[in-house]
Amino acid sequence: MKLAQIIHKIHKLIEAKEIKNITKREMASRLGISERTYMEWLRETNEPIAMKAVLDILS
Repeated sequence: MKLAQIIHKIHKLIEAKEIKNITKREMASRLGISERTYMEWLRETNEPIAMKAVLDILS
């Protein structure tokens, strides 16, 4: 599974848990990053290095 797919699934799981839609801007704010960075993660033009390293270790 691609990293962007994992990030998208996490976004949807949080929405389901909180029973509300969460904008990309709000999710970026929660992560402490810019909305642009979050969108780049989802488009796979950039990736979170630390998250990728952790996922690589777990796989």
